[in-house]
Amino acid sequence: MFDKDNLLKSIDCVFVDECQSLKSHELTQLMKRIPNTDYRFACTGTLPQSKIDMANIKSFIGPVIKRYTVKELTDAGYLNPCTIHVCNLYYSKKILGKLDEVKDQVFGNEFRKQFIRDTIFNAGNENFLILVGRIEKEGVVLESYLKEQFPEKQIKFIHGKIKPKEREEWRQRCNNENNIIVIAVYQLFQQGINIPNLSHVMFGSSYKAKIRTLQSIGRSLRKFEGKKDSVIFDIVDHSNKYLPKHAKERMNYYISEEFDVNETSYYESEYNLII
Repeated sequence: MFDKDNLLKSIDCVFVDECQSLKSHELTQLMKRIPNTDYRFACTGTLPQSKIDMANIKSFIGPVIKRYTVKELTDAGYLNPCTIHVCNLYYSKKILGKLDEVKDQVFGNEFRKQFIRDTIFNAGNENFLILVGRIEKEGVVLESYLKEQFPEKQIKFIHGKIKPKEREEWRQRCNNENNIIVIAVYQLFQQGINIPNLSHVMFGSSYKAKIRTLQSIGRSLRKFEGKKDSVIFDIVDHSNKYLPKHAKERMNYYISEEFDVNETSYYESEYNLII
């Protein structure tokens, strides 16, 4: 009879990809069941900030041998060159309320929606990924608006209710076709999705977590023949007390990884709105 426990105990070498996920219950339980491994290797594009999470990784794998910044890997030819465009949006009126209420207001704002539209328009027929945090009040809102604005493009919102087979179909389309806009929740597309020819990513929803931010950027960094420089659009919604603080945290990550960063400001009172 097959003895799974004895098999696991006989393993003497283990490799862990995306080792920042070692804080998950399933992975830690698995690592506990292979105690006799003499050789343990792991890699990740985003080591966690938390000292507890780092201690957990080290307890299963060992010390960090080498860290590389994005600039070092790009200069060595392993990653596609990337520029972060920090897009500061200033609203005519102060946006009040709790965090989710602020997000509701900015996602429904015509100035912000048209800025997203104009950014996509300027990318021509190249594929575009927009990452959001919530389904109804963010992803659905953007999908409906962009379908009205770009009837000639293929537009799809990917979230947890979309079956894996359909997600894979859209991933392959993005690899083989142009003129596609994919809106996706961060949880599904921030890591583990391979779209080598993707070069345009927008942070449609504001977050400050290091792993989420850097893993999301990583969707565009893979090299692909004929691919231009990768471009990340980081929307910073001002005129409120929450979202600019998130942006400061993200900027710290960009600086530590030595990204090229450009900042531009846009004002609702001066923007040529199409209403």
